[in-house]
Amino acid sequence: MAHAYSKLYLNDARRTLARSFGAAVYTFGYSLQDYFELFLKSSFSEKFGRGDPFVVSGKSGIELALETIESQTGQNMLDTEPVFSFDRSPEYWAGWALAYYQWLSGLSFMALNEAVSIVTILEMYPKYHEMDISKFCDRLDEIRKSTR
Repeated sequence: MAHAYSKLYLNDARRTLARSFGAAVYTFGYSLQDYFELFLKSSFSEKFGRGDPFVVSGKSGIELALETIESQTGQNMLDTEPVFSFDRSPEYWAGWALAYYQWLSGLSFMALNEAVSIVTILEMYPKYHEMDISKFCDRLDEIRKSTR
């Protein structure tokens, strides 16, 4: 399996997407599905998917969320007070796990979304968040195979 980009960026990428999802939901008030649709339409989705260092390592999760929202809606949310959580939310986990699977599979976020919605991934949280990430990846592989 060809990885999407160098493993050197993987931890940063996972943290960035996870924090972006958390910021979109808890700071900016978007549902995860609505934010993910904006992300998919933005240039950040493609850049992130190929491991552009400026996106996966050069931006914080809040910056990625801010710039994604502004690029797609025109809303400037710079004055919004960030909400930080020391607990890992289901949305955070969804970003963390999805970034790993995208890197592992080498598929674009758009292709992944066609097979498995972000809502489905979020619904996997109660069962999969404490399991080894390979179990989550195996399940996404099964879902993708069943939708072909």
